[in-house]
Amino acid sequence: MSIQVTWTDDTQTSIYCQFIGKWTLDDLYQCLSACYEMQTDKDYVVDLIFDMTQSDGIPKNIMSINSYIQRNRQPDTVAVVITQNAFVRAMSETFMRLLKHEQLIIFAKDEADAMQKLASVHVTR
Repeated sequence: MSIQVTWTDDTQTSIYCQFIGKWTLDDLYQCLSACYEMQTDKDYVVDLIFDMTQSDGIPKNIMSINSYIQRNRQPDTVAVVITQNAFVRAMSETFMRLLKHEQLIIFAKDEADAMQKLASVHVTR
């Protein structure tokens, strides 16, 4: 899989997904499945960080995963997308609008920025 999925730290409050090189829709399904499984046994919200800085783009059929996310996502999860790529950002924003839910999506420039933004969201929750 061209997407690595790990906890950000021992607190297990956020999951870090690093997209490396070329990845497929199947890779994304495996990534999300792993994330949802990691979230399942927690009695608190676990946020997701998607680091796209080493990604070679996104698959053409990316929007076909909408219904899978809608059925499986944790309702109050915050999604952070780390990217400097305007196309990835635009696709992420479109994706969230199509899902028609109130999941918060935040954009960050790197992992440290992502963690700082997550911390500030949790203070205001």
